[in-house]
Amino acid sequence: MKFEFRLDNNHLTGTIPTQLGRFTGMVYAFQLNQNSLSGTIPSELGKFLLLYFTFHLFMNDLTGTIPTELGQLTALQT
Repeated sequence: MKFEFRLDNNHLTGTIPTQLGRFTGMVYAFQLNQNSLSGTIPSELGKFLLLYFTFHLFMNDLTGTIPTELGQLTALQT
């Protein structure tokens, strides 16, 4: 079974909630691209160790550096 978290192109605003890091069993897609999200990328998103297809955050208003924890997503393809 694959699970996708896709809220791309939905005119979302605000910051990315750190609570999303609780979805540690997610295995397919995480997409928040093409919104108006601001702030930094939460390091908690590095807990998606089973994420293997997409992790998209492009076309937002995010600031700061990419958390080093995202380097733990070694199965990630795009």
